[in-house]
Amino acid sequence: MGGESNTNLINYSFVGKENFYNSTFESVPVKLKNENDLEVKREVQNCCFAVGDIITFIVSIKNIGVGYFAGLRVEDNFGGQSFLEYVAGSGAVYKNGCLTKPEVVSVLPLTFSLLPLVANESIILTYSCKVTNSIPKSISKFCSAVEVTGYTTNCTI
Repeated sequence: MGGESNTNLINYSFVGKENFYNSTFESVPVKLKNENDLEVKREVQNCCFAVGDIITFIVSIKNIGVGYFAGLRVEDNFGGQSFLEYVAGSGAVYKNGCLTKPEVVSVLPLTFSLLPLVANESIILTYSCKVTNSIPKSISKFCSAVEVTGYTTNCTI
């Protein structure tokens, strides 16, 4: 997003003493800075699945802003489906050439706590889930997404 800028129009009004202002409505352009931004990509290694199969997810996160991100959390609720079960210990984090285990905060929904990211730094999280016996036969595919949150010194994304 380098070089791009956002401009928003903020409308405001003033309520106060009579004749304090001649106008009660103004429009002011405000330029927003793209200082804090994360790029998130998610892939699934398996295109097909059946009961008992292991599905591996890959989440790539890059700090494309100029700020420092701490408190990164990745949450996957598997589209609200209950037929996927996290394979304990399968989580792995690749950052700066090192492979480590992520902290699992919760398994329902599946939530990982990750290491901080400085500007232009990336991290890759992989984890596996098993398709349980409770999968309805009518389901041949499902859609889910991850939510990544974190905070900087001046905002939460």
